[in-house]
Amino acid sequence: MTRDEADACLRILAAIARADGSISADEARALAHFGGAEGDKAAADAQSSRVDITREAKRIRSAEARRATFEAAIAMAEVDSRCTREEHAVLVELRNALELDDVVDVLVAEREWAQQMTEPLRALADADRGFLLAVARERDAGELSNERYVAMVDDLRREHARVLADVLPHLTKD
Repeated sequence: MTRDEADACLRILAAIARADGSISADEARALAHFGGAEGDKAAADAQSSRVDITREAKRIRSAEARRATFEAAIAMAEVDSRCTREEHAVLVELRNALELDDVVDVLVAEREWAQQMTEPLRALADADRGFLLAVARERDAGELSNERYVAMVDDLRREHARVLADVLPHLTKD
């Protein structure tokens, strides 16, 4: 994937994440997974302006990059455990704009990703529960300082990022 294709892909992924009106914490982590600091910039851009899906899709020239972008877009829509109506509409628009060689049934692709996300979502929920229990336990014991709480939050963020990195597709840039 060329640099220009990767930039277009990130803008598309940010648009998917923002389609329902807000970018969830897991969507933000997924954007960071896909693009690092560039993912953060794409998210900020998507918050402030509408992304032209058709224009961005035309920047993605290779068939491999178009397919990778579509797969990543479906993953983005499912990463927070639900593909909203708005996200689905953007996925359909994207599928058409990318002119994929084979016809992709967006609903089937969404269901497949939802199934792939079952275990990772369970792992995220387990991490959240473990965090909350640990906070309550340390608070009740009088051992929860601000520094310890910040460290626990950082550990939780790292665990979320690790779980998402294991399931989300990897996009490569030339």
